[in-house]
Amino acid sequence: MRSKESQDEFIRSGCFRDRLDKLLEERGLTRSWLAFQMGVSEVTLCVMLKRNNPKLFTVLQMARILDIPAAELIAGCEEYIYFQ
Repeated sequence: MRSKESQDEFIRSGCFRDRLDKLLEERGLTRSWLAFQMGVSEVTLCVMLKRNNPKLFTVLQMARILDIPAAELIAGCEEYIYFQ
């Protein structure tokens, strides 16, 4: 487990959010497209990403929609995914 200082630095860095944005950009997709596919509003998706600590279900849903392994989506960010 990372220290509190390391965790705060990680959250500020936006690791998960940045990884998702990069994947969307590579595929020519947008956050609004992803939000529509997930059945949520853009605002809801932004809140999920701003927290930078999505629930495992959300990560799995995004991975399924983007057709990539969930492990690829969360690589390096595993400690901050909520397993609820």
